[in-house]
Amino acid sequence: MKKLLVLLLLVSIKHSNAQTSKIKQTTVDKHQTSNARYAANSYKQAQSTVSLLDSTKYWTWDTISFSWKISNKTINYMYDGQYRNTSNLTKHWNGTAWVDKLLVTNTYNNNIENQLQQNWNAGNSVWVNNQQFTSTYDASNNLLNSVEQLWSTNAWVNRFNEIYTYNAGNKNTSYVEQVWSNNTWYNDSRNIMHYNANNIETDYSISLWNLNTHAMTDSAMVTNTINGSNNINSAIDFDWNTVTNVFDTVGLDSYTYDAHHNMLSSLEQTSNGFSWVNSTKGTFTYDANNNQTSDIGYYWVNNAWLNDTRIFNTYDGYSNNLSNANKRWTGHTWIGDSTHYYYTTITSIEQIDNKHQQVKIYPNPANNILHIEMEMLNEKTELKLFDINGRLLLNQFIQDKTTVDVSGLNAGVYSLNITNNEGALTKKLVIVK
Repeated sequence: MKKLLVLLLLVSIKHSNAQTSKIKQTTVDKHQTSNARYAANSYKQAQSTVSLLDSTKYWTWDTISFSWKISNKTINYMYDGQYRNTSNLTKHWNGTAWVDKLLVTNTYNNNIENQLQQNWNAGNSVWVNNQQFTSTYDASNNLLNSVEQLWSTNAWVNRFNEIYTYNAGNKNTSYVEQVWSNNTWYNDSRNIMHYNANNIETDYSISLWNLNTHAMTDSAMVTNTINGSNNINSAIDFDWNTVTNVFDTVGLDSYTYDAHHNMLSSLEQTSNGFSWVNSTKGTFTYDANNNQTSDIGYYWVNNAWLNDTRIFNTYDGYSNNLSNANKRWTGHTWIGDSTHYYYTTITSIEQIDNKHQQVKIYPNPANNILHIEMEMLNEKTELKLFDINGRLLLNQFIQDKTTVDVSGLNAGVYSLNITNNEGALTKKLVIVK
């Protein structure tokens, strides 16, 4: 099995109160994909190649030794027959050894998915529920609803509820966030987006829930200017003035693009009441496949641009992110972190599905002996068996017909992974006693 080293920026779910941050242009699209859905579909498909996420390593920059230090790793990514991630395990490096940290389990039921996150309790040596996300999608894979719950006093307690709508072009037209209080969902904020005939965003507005009037009240608004190439080349930011009850102009964002609609530069300016004053700017570069290779940020101080942030990326031929370095300037040095991803490269989905029909695993559920039969096996094939916590219990090479002794396994659910140069297969195995 060919494996590729990849560095990626850590993607995490963060639910923040909309009343404390203004959402910038096009960032609403981020809500269309949950962290679970990202992991479930974390492969790049070429005409005959699929890359599935295999493991991840996270690094931080040590300002004393001026070197990268390993901090966490996510391993044992498991997938179902539709190549959706079903589980993964994160471990933390404590300086001398790897210790369990986070176990993520994803389940799917048609267009509903659930992500369970559990933390490791070292004192009791058990996984303890932490939080879970239940998400519903439409037929076009657009996120319709996502509920976040926290584990408290041996029960799940609601925290946030997100509701989305879309137009015929699958563009997000509204996003409502609700918070849970006194056993009831209460509105917190609402975003409304509008688009032109080419599905380019023309404007969006942010409203906040007023506890006194029990109604949404204006908070902020952005109007976009679209050029002949269907790129947003400028956006004007407005904040609602609660004294005058009108929108005040507070910011101007300007953008440039290349011939492939990739953003090359961004400039954010604020209004002093008389003119535009520089605030922040960014410059971006891309490779031949239009993957962003750099994102350099600056901020304006004393009539000069100063360093702020730097993000660098590299990619393989399938546009898998091979490296990511994310740093910020402290005034005298760069500090930051990076993420390392490992991928497993297998044949295309269609080819694998055909091969799956040639693999027989029985009986399932099993008790003592498990039989594995593969037709036309011309490749060296490896079998791995994992428990529900992602621990590797068995690793051996198998023949066309193989029997595996599972009598020593406890009753429960396990994951079988079979790989060779022609493809990969992951199956759920149930052991009964």
